[in-house]
Amino acid sequence: ENEKQIESLIAQLKKLGLVTEKLESLFEQSKTRFDEFDYSQADKLNQEIIEQASAGIESNKIIVELEDLVEKAKNKDISVVNTQRLINVVKSALQRQDFLTALEKAREAEITYALETKGELASISYYLRTKKKEIALSLILIAMFSVSGYLVTKNSLIKSKIKRLKEEENERKDEENEKKFRRRG
Repeated sequence: ENEKQIESLIAQLKKLGLVTEKLESLFEQSKTRFDEFDYSQADKLNQEIIEQASAGIESNKIIVELEDLVEKAKNKDISVVNTQRLINVVKSALQRQDFLTALEKAREAEITYALETKGELASISYYLRTKKKEIALSLILIAMFSVSGYLVTKNSLIKSKIKRLKEEENERKDEENEKKFRRRG
């Protein structure tokens, strides 16, 4: 049962392009221990192989996801230097077949990515490149509202000035009429 699982895990690692010589060597040792009736040592080796292979597969999965996220962050001009460094460390660990360390560093890279991108907004140049229509529409709307606001304000000022001038004219007429009335009377 473990034998088929181990063969499957090693095949998955190979399919991912990872080196598996150490695990294959451990697997051969496990088979030898089993043939020598040292079942506890064989089982111990099998568990180690399963743990290492599973860690390698998970590490690779995390790195593939992170590389995509890092690329998106770079396109937004967000610095993810520490995450990139950790991705390289994970890749090196995978090539050395140190799958447990690779998994540990992959998880560290996930946390680092989250910290580096937390609350970061993309740069203005990113939005200018990717949101041209939205920006153009927004600028047109802002211009229309500005012009409308200006015209409404100007119209309102003109109306109030006309009203004030009419009131002044009526006051002058009233004064003139009063003067004429006093002269007659």
